[in-house]
Amino acid sequence: MFVNAITLIIVLLIYSTHQPTGKPLTALSLALLSLLGALVLFAAHTDLRFRVLERRLDRLGTGPHMIPAFDRLMGQQTALAVVLFAGYVYILDLKSWCLLLPPAPYMPTLAALLFAALFYAHMVLVWRRGHASYLRLHPGYVSRGMYVRSNMALGAPVLVPWMFISGLTDLLNLLPVDALHRFLATSQGQVVYLLLILSTAAFFAPLLIQRSWGCTPIPQGEARRRIESICRRARFRYADILNWPLFGGRMLTAGIMGLAAPFRYLLVTESLLRILSPGEMDAVIAHEIGHAKKKHLLLYMVFLGVYIVFAFAVADFFVYGFLFLQPWLPWGEWLSHPSLFSATTAFFTIALFWVYLRYVFGFFMRNFERQADLYVYELISDSHPLITCLEKIAWYSGQPAEKPNWHHFSIRERIDYLEKCEQDRSWISRHQKKVSRSMVLFAAGVLVAGFALYALHFGKPGKYLQRSMVERMLLRELQSSPQRADLIFLLGNIYYEEKQYAQAIDAYERALALEPTNPEALNNLAWLLVTAQDKALRDPPRALELARKAVLLKSAAHILDTLAESLYASGKPREAVEAAHQALAMKPENPAYYKKQLDRFEEAARTIED
Repeated sequence: MFVNAITLIIVLLIYSTHQPTGKPLTALSLALLSLLGALVLFAAHTDLRFRVLERRLDRLGTGPHMIPAFDRLMGQQTALAVVLFAGYVYILDLKSWCLLLPPAPYMPTLAALLFAALFYAHMVLVWRRGHASYLRLHPGYVSRGMYVRSNMALGAPVLVPWMFISGLTDLLNLLPVDALHRFLATSQGQVVYLLLILSTAAFFAPLLIQRSWGCTPIPQGEARRRIESICRRARFRYADILNWPLFGGRMLTAGIMGLAAPFRYLLVTESLLRILSPGEMDAVIAHEIGHAKKKHLLLYMVFLGVYIVFAFAVADFFVYGFLFLQPWLPWGEWLSHPSLFSATTAFFTIALFWVYLRYVFGFFMRNFERQADLYVYELISDSHPLITCLEKIAWYSGQPAEKPNWHHFSIRERIDYLEKCEQDRSWISRHQKKVSRSMVLFAAGVLVAGFALYALHFGKPGKYLQRSMVERMLLRELQSSPQRADLIFLLGNIYYEEKQYAQAIDAYERALALEPTNPEALNNLAWLLVTAQDKALRDPPRALELARKAVLLKSAAHILDTLAESLYASGKPREAVEAAHQALAMKPENPAYYKKQLDRFEEAARTIED
């Protein structure tokens, strides 16, 4: 179940991290022909791999010992589908073609859904071909259509919230609110927006997910009355108790989803209801209630939110680091191609996601599962029903109890721990303390890393580091393109921010020598010549000349402010007052500063009159 959801997350990351350059890299006819050819070859390869597996089943039998071989093949074909999908995005550049078609430029979610459908087309080929092998290895009958639909439905916990977030983003981008768009364009805005929307989706998505799965309320009867009874005993509120019909209800599992009671659902498969005794079912429901009582669902949202914030923060430094190290990297120039750079960024993002998922999120998921196991002692005071339930699940599924699991402890490990608790109940409190200590360490780590990343982004060390990296990249680029006035101008801005005023003046002079009509370069040089801390660098007459040229080329509040400052420094406060009035009349973003400037010039003008 988790594999399908994680794979879909990776596919969406591949798609979203690609930034089209505007002009597709390949002709549309070639791209479509390559896509069709890849799809045909993928189908043929999938068929061949399953034929080989089926011959092994004929030779070695269809016992549980062959299930790992089937699972490996499914994983390998899924990985191949992901690789092909990345090729469609980064090599064939199909995303650029897709975004050219209306209404994709205004509703990018529609283009993303088309690409999700393209990935699912590959997976449908795998699931349809793998169905025959699945039936030979798993007891009971599941139709091919049900098998395919159930595998697709396992991606709903990812696809439904993503559609909600992405669709709402499209609608917000259509609103004519410039301030909102500017805020959302910043890293802080994107993080705040994603966290708010993700929180909203966490509350309401379960309603849509359970419907997409085709869940129906468990009918009135002994099973439902028993479940309702233990929920009352735990004072646990929920929206409904549902039959989980995935794979024809033959999965041996139960689940819970939803943070708020009006949108919280208990899910149980028909097969689980059939094989468990009433006491064992009580233990299973106690386990699921334990997840809610211990706030695991909320904590999962916290872990996801932490990843989103840190992914945004770290990604910027990855980009800076990549650009800075590019000359020393193998094939550095080749990797600087926009499409390949996007692919490299996607690989880094996916690798970061996988490490966090596997070693941080996975650690807590395993220990939260054990904590939910131990909750049976709070409701039932006896773990034997849960132990026999786990033993039944291992036997009926045909999976070895010792099979490891990155997000659960193995069934054998779970049983062993429960048996240890039966002999010595202190092991219950030991695990609770372990979880509490782990959460404290996680929170401390997040705070330390958060302060460090904040300092690197917004503090003086971070700003200095970023400016230094940009400066080095500009100098390196200027070695191959010395006539780029725009780059020299940016270099001047870096020097100005570092208070290296002599170097800044030199850079602005060089930029103007190549592009004499650049109003921003004229303005910045004029400002430096009247405000430089080193008075030896000041030249008010030259500054006034430059400022007048800048105003003729571009009428803007900050340029008029420079003109006013130059007039003031040249002993012309009355004209400075007039220029300051014009700047303030343009309704600049920081009116308090411009009002302060105007007051200063008016005071100087009155002094002359007196």
